[in-house]
Amino acid sequence: MGQLPSTIGQTTTTTGESGGWTVLCTQLHRQGLMDDETYAADQKFGKSLSQKTMAGYHSWSIPLAKTMSESKLLTKILAPVILLWAKEMRRQVDGIGKGSLIGKVLMAIGVPLCAWLGKKPRRRIVRCSV
Repeated sequence: MGQLPSTIGQTTTTTGESGGWTVLCTQLHRQGLMDDETYAADQKFGKSLSQKTMAGYHSWSIPLAKTMSESKLLTKILAPVILLWAKEMRRQVDGIGKGSLIGKVLMAIGVPLCAWLGKKPRRRIVRCSV
């Protein structure tokens, strides 16, 4: 049936211009779907988060961003939601724009959830094929 991804449950950092603070917004920015100003605000926001929150975020966002880089359909489905989060995040960081109610809800749930995930011990999943 295939192999399980080896990144599940591991904390990793991204490379490139963002320095590892941003993952999903980096993917949208690389694909030309996020403007430079929102992307810069996203980097500022990421730097303000605790290491455990970033570890929790990276535990699921890195595999998702990799899949988005390989699937334009997945990117097309997720981009509107990620951009609503980013719109609200930019309003909070830079005071620019109106933000969005959905973005506020996503942040109110997402940041604590990522912090909680970041507290969890990381398990390494062994690759297996069936």
